[in-house]
Amino acid sequence: MGTEACSMTVTEIELEGIMFPSALTPPFSGKTLFLGGAGVRGLDINGEFKVFTVTGVYLESEAVNFLTKRWKGKPVEQLSSSNQFYRDIVTAPFDKLSQVTLVAHLSGSQFVQKVAENCRTFMKKENLYSQKEEKAAIEFEKLFEPIDLPPGSTIFFTHCSSGQLKVTFSKDTSVPELENGVIDCPILEEAVLESIVGENGVSPAAKLSLALRIHDIINSV
Repeated sequence: MGTEACSMTVTEIELEGIMFPSALTPPFSGKTLFLGGAGVRGLDINGEFKVFTVTGVYLESEAVNFLTKRWKGKPVEQLSSSNQFYRDIVTAPFDKLSQVTLVAHLSGSQFVQKVAENCRTFMKKENLYSQKEEKAAIEFEKLFEPIDLPPGSTIFFTHCSSGQLKVTFSKDTSVPELENGVIDCPILEEAVLESIVGENGVSPAAKLSLALRIHDIINSV
């Protein structure tokens, strides 16, 4: 990690019995990313909140300098309520990783259906949706078709600054050495992270956690 990451204190987070370590190395990578934030994703069903997944977002150490220049000294409420803050994280030129660990049992197809739908909506909104992007979205969906996702299993999305999206499946929270698929489509890579922490992100808890932790980090270095 860079000097910024070495000088800051980053803690682990535990959610629904799942531990998100303070640092993590993506599959087939020599980079160590720090835990930006984590939160649950769920739905209110008949008056009861049911958790389906827990998600952690990891950032490369360069994120500290990048976000410090834009957001240091601003109140945490401004970060958490600003779409631009999350867009800065999604679009910034550094690697990120999303760890999605299952709490409820889902098939791969069940999981990817909503993700792909949200990604297509975002790409169309950005006017960056052509046959190339649809082909990439179909390739993304096909990665999940044979996959079963019992509780405790994990999907790792590596959002590379090169524009590649790397998808890795794990039977638990350990990080495999190799990814299961690589999709070379920058707007899809962006759309997957946008679907988690963007304007209509599926995990408001992860968004709030990111804002709180990044606020503390950039104001302590």
